[in-house]
Amino acid sequence: MSVDQTDHIKTRADGSIDIGFYTQRGRILRSRAAHDMLAPKAAPKRKRVHPSWFWRICRRYSAT
Repeated sequence: MSVDQTDHIKTRADGSIDIGFYTQRGRILRSRAAHDMLAPKAAPKRKRVHPSWFWRICRRYSAT
C-alpha cells in the first residue's frame, strides 16, 4: 500500500475511531457469511423413485 492509497477510517467527532460502527459492521458480515454457509445450494433435482419397487418386494415375500 502506497502513501497515496489510504483507506478512509470512520471516526467520531472527537477524532477517535468509531468502534461501534466497526463492531456492528463485523456482526453483519459474520451473519451474512454464516447464512451463506448454511443456505441450501442449488442442487440438481433428484429423480423421483416410483413406489412400485416397494410393492414388488412386498409381493415377492408375501407369495412365499
